[in-house]
Amino acid sequence: VTWLNEEKIVVKAQVHAGGRGKAGGIKVCLNDEEVVETVDKMIGMKIVTPQTSEAGKIVRRVYLEKGYEIKNELYLCITVDRETGGNTIIYSQKGGVNIEEVSEKNPEDIFHMKIAPGSDLLTHHARTIVYNLGLSGPIAKQAQKNIIAIYKAFVSLDAAMIEINPFAVTDQNEVVVLDCK
Repeated sequence: VTWLNEEKIVVKAQVHAGGRGKAGGIKVCLNDEEVVETVDKMIGMKIVTPQTSEAGKIVRRVYLEKGYEIKNELYLCITVDRETGGNTIIYSQKGGVNIEEVSEKNPEDIFHMKIAPGSDLLTHHARTIVYNLGLSGPIAKQAQKNIIAIYKAFVSLDAAMIEINPFAVTDQNEVVVLDCK
């Protein structure tokens, strides 16, 4: 019996901390039985990451998501720029990894785009971002639309930050948001 109707399901611990994958809080499952077993193990477990105290965080909820075959993992973050009062978009071709480490060791791999206070993210801004992310053709157009929509969500929610890691391209050339905080 297949309930979830997907070849691959990812079970993600829902705790307020990054680094869940390395701490055992993200597991890929290949059938429904694995999903049930993984959820049973994950609920109630303690996750300790560099972003938690030694006491860690107890997993009380999990999220199930379709598993994708990933071709390319990118990083995208929109945050309030305290210096200008506008917003800054931080992005990199080095997604799916510890972005703080990339920033320290290879700062040239991190791009920044400042948006003036009261201004919107325009199509040419999004085009520059996808170009710097190394995307082209239909994938670039899809990523552009996603980035504009994410920026609109950031503004309409009056968010302090939206971080997507990874912002991914699948083997089927779809652009997907695989983890968002």
